[in-house]
Amino acid sequence: MVVCRMTLVVRKMKRTKAEQRTKWWKLKKEECCVVFREELRQALGGQEVLPDYWTTTANVIRETGSRVLGGSSGRKVDKETWWWNEEVQE
Repeated sequence: MVVCRMTLVVRKMKRTKAEQRTKWWKLKKEECCVVFREELRQALGGQEVLPDYWTTTANVIRETGSRVLGGSSGRKVDKETWWWNEEVQE
């Protein structure tokens, strides 16, 4: 007869959080595009020519975009129901 004692450690999987993304696709709408341009000009000080510092300009554009256009919820929906037929979906 063989007797064995085992101790198992169960580790929980950490969920990765999806990061929020700026809704840049809203720029296709004319009204959002106009508001974004106005806000960006105000943020850059009303200049037509962009400053030489690319990192500063990029940060201003990102901040203005997230403020004006909004952000996604950050949730990642991964449902594989596209292949279901009508009977299964009911």
